[in-house]
Amino acid sequence: MEKRRETTFKGQVHFGESENSRENSVLVQENTPGDIHIHLGFLSYRHMYEISLDIPKEYFLGHCLSDLVTAVEKSAPNVICKIISVAENNDESFHFLIEFYARKEKLLKEEIELKVDEESIKLLFIARVLGDGKGTPLLKNEIKCTGNEIDTISESSDWTGFD
Repeated sequence: MEKRRETTFKGQVHFGESENSRENSVLVQENTPGDIHIHLGFLSYRHMYEISLDIPKEYFLGHCLSDLVTAVEKSAPNVICKIISVAENNDESFHFLIEFYARKEKLLKEEIELKVDEESIKLLFIARVLGDGKGTPLLKNEIKCTGNEIDTISESSDWTGFD
């Protein structure tokens, strides 16, 4: 006769801190010198996000904090992706606070160009945006949702449409 072994589960799964936190971080890569790609993961359509991330100083072609702050102030206004602040985090990285609006579904790429002296530093933000009814994304550690845009036209609206 075969004995069966019973196992009781308590309903909780625990992951090692280092494994979980590393896998759920925003990926920052230097594609070429002065060309930085920032992979945000999945976001929700028509939601506003605040992104707080550290980018290695070596990616900024040897420029100092004051050069970057001046470049951010002079950069073209962007309503989709806006740098709120830049600060020196430590000897190895700059800390950026960014406001990001997921304005369209599917793959969204938004670029901010910082001109420092005669050089150009490009920050390319890449996100996969889930449409309405497509689920709720698990946000990366450095990203938090700050709000969403509500439809102005709903089914309860008195607008009848075009004839």
